[in-house]
Amino acid sequence: MSRKHSAGKRCLAIFLSFAVGLSLLMSLASCGPKEETTELVIGVTEKNRDAVAALADDFNGKNPAVTVKLRVYGSEAEKNYYLSHGADDCDMYTFEEAVAANSYRNILHPLDRYNSTNRYMVSVINCLRATDGNIYVLPADGIFYTQGYNTGVLAELGFSVPTTLSELKLLASRLKYTMAASETSSSASVGGRDSVLFALMSVAYPMFLNTVTGANALNGLATGTVDFLDAAYVSSWRNIFENLQVLYDEKFLSLDDLDKYPTYGIHRFNGESVVSIQGSAATVGGGQISPSLSVKYAPFVGEEGRDACFGSMPAFYLAASTQSAENSEKSAAMTLFLNYFATSDAQKLSRTTAGNMYISYLKSAAAELPAEYAELRKLASEGKMFVTDAFYYTFGECTDDMIAFLSHQINIDRMLYNIDQKLKEKRDSESFSIAQIRTPYLFEEGRVYTEDTALGTFFANAFTYADYVDGVLLPSSMLRCSLLEGTLTEGELAAIFEERELAFANVTAATFLTLYEKIGADSHPLTARLTVKDGVVYDGAGQALGEGQRLVVILPASLAEDLGADAEIGSTFSSTTRLTEYFRHYYKE
Repeated sequence: MSRKHSAGKRCLAIFLSFAVGLSLLMSLASCGPKEETTELVIGVTEKNRDAVAALADDFNGKNPAVTVKLRVYGSEAEKNYYLSHGADDCDMYTFEEAVAANSYRNILHPLDRYNSTNRYMVSVINCLRATDGNIYVLPADGIFYTQGYNTGVLAELGFSVPTTLSELKLLASRLKYTMAASETSSSASVGGRDSVLFALMSVAYPMFLNTVTGANALNGLATGTVDFLDAAYVSSWRNIFENLQVLYDEKFLSLDDLDKYPTYGIHRFNGESVVSIQGSAATVGGGQISPSLSVKYAPFVGEEGRDACFGSMPAFYLAASTQSAENSEKSAAMTLFLNYFATSDAQKLSRTTAGNMYISYLKSAAAELPAEYAELRKLASEGKMFVTDAFYYTFGECTDDMIAFLSHQINIDRMLYNIDQKLKEKRDSESFSIAQIRTPYLFEEGRVYTEDTALGTFFANAFTYADYVDGVLLPSSMLRCSLLEGTLTEGELAAIFEERELAFANVTAATFLTLYEKIGADSHPLTARLTVKDGVVYDGAGQALGEGQRLVVILPASLAEDLGADAEIGSTFSSTTRLTEYFRHYYKE
């Protein structure tokens, strides 16, 4: 054997020996203790699931020592109901409104203790401060609320984009007589009835709410420390609504299209005959506006040019649990995630996942903005940007009264009184106790929509407290979450049992069986006093009923169209109203 060949064999032997040794070391290492990760659970709603999941996946890929998971709730009301009853142990939560998050500050950790907040725009952070001066939420990138103008049409008419309220009213007056007679308005309404709230916001903020006094008034309305008709603010409200009515009377804003498809205004605007479009960037952006149009998104205007401002709506807010923050390991992990959340990459990911988002709340990050938003970006850098959720939280229940006023069906005094009453009713429903629940009924995932459960039986029976009712037939899909032990408020009831219009009906047993089978095709039927077995209807005493036996039952009003010719539909009512009466009568404190 040659010396060269022998040396090759020795090299191969050494290599094999090294490989075996390395394999053994790796094997021993794999048998040793693995690096443990800290788990963070974020409570989110279905609405925010995709955006937060994208953030969690991206974060987890960059931070192997921390694993972020999601706990998903069906609605914001359901999530907050569990929070208010101490029945949730997530480490962090998303909120749709900063107002709501601040009301849970007894269980949320002030986020100004973390180094994330100094990355956000000061004007936005100031908007998010609670009455105790702390910040409990960080905003995810949001959307613009602004008025868009078709500068091409304006130029053809010899008009320009208004910079003050007086200029806006003059433009509206001129357009009323200049536009074609077939046009009902010179501004396309986007969002149906919600566009009335938008129109109010676009006038209320630059005229009043963007001042220190106005911001305090709005905060007081949202938190319940201020009444709408407080003498200090009444003249300001009157001035706002009087100017708003001028814009409607001059046809710059329209009530004619409110019940049509929300994007109907976009189609009219793309027809290049409408001058202005109102709505959010998410609603009218994303390529819905014709690329042939020259659109400029301008700020809302007040008495002076310096009043110019625009609104923004965060996709969601992120808050941290105090209980988790007091755990050093969890606290370190949350700080890591919050610092990640407050980066331009994370905010951009949130923005692109949640939809057409154009705002960056970070001081150092310039969001990728189309040129038509340049003026708004400049205003943002000057702090002339407000967060809209407190406005919608406050006035969201008042649309009907505003429409009645703008349609000249009621005068301004009646409207102001009605708004005041609506705001009080909302606060009462959120805080007034209707029952003390001492025995909880749990929402059993996987069972409640497929079979009889204690929760379903409880609510079906709750509707039978009227003696003249022979039975109840409801879909279990109306159940949303557990009935928890403790105080139950009127505002929380819809989180547990979905509000639906119900009706009294006089039907035969045969019709009842048909409806039972129809509900059963999509959801487990909830019954009380009546049962169905093997295609036969039985009464509460267990007696089989003949097909022609007549019954008085409670069922969803939507089933009225499926009733036979021999059935009689009676009065309708809200399920929440009837359940509230039940709890107040049988569960007195």
